[in-house]
Amino acid sequence: MALVMEPISKWTPKQVLDWMKGLDDCLQQYIKNFEREKISGEQLLHITHQELEELGVTRIGHQELILEAVDLLCALVSRPSGQALGLEVRAMGQEGRGAGLVCRHGEDEVHHTADV
Repeated sequence: MALVMEPISKWTPKQVLDWMKGLDDCLQQYIKNFEREKISGEQLLHITHQELEELGVTRIGHQELILEAVDLLCALVSRPSGQALGLEVRAMGQEGRGAGLVCRHGEDEVHHTADV
């Protein structure tokens, strides 16, 4: 069975907030800032350290967690089933959490079909 997801670049601010609610507990404090600024999926895909700081995410570790979560989100929807995702596993060590998946890739366009 295939799950077809709307392109991240088309996400509304509400969809971005729904995604953020699934992130680490330490990042939940920033949801209201993203809501106030109406951060869309397109903005999320291209967000920088500087923009995160302007959104009140001043801790570098929290910025990294958000950027890594965006990378992982892109990786999970960017490859058709059966192809390697090229994920790098590394210990995040934030707030007592275990290992996390981090994907670094240079693709701007992503495909939005994933097998479930």
